[in-house]
Amino acid sequence: MWLHAYIMKENIEMDVPLGKAIVDMYSKCGSIENALIVFEELPEKDVMTWTAMIVGLTMCGGGNKALEYFNEMQIIGVKPDAITFVGVLVACSHSVNFSLQLDV
Repeated sequence: MWLHAYIMKENIEMDVPLGKAIVDMYSKCGSIENALIVFEELPEKDVMTWTAMIVGLTMCGGGNKALEYFNEMQIIGVKPDAITFVGVLVACSHSVNFSLQLDV
């Protein structure tokens, strides 16, 4: 997207709020691959950033991957909030891997 390209071209710092917004933008546009790239390149991620990625994956048909990210989020010590849990519940309802759902 042109906005992300502009941010990169102008060397604008990709802080947590901006990173979350770009992840959210790509997810809502159906470009989950770009959302994942931005997410993985972020030097710092908070609960809102993780939630944006989990919800984005779920919206784009990646329920199983969303649950994997939720598990990773917990492993590294990021505490989920109520919005995260809503995203995880939706991911569970779209997930075909029942054992992953039981682990959540």
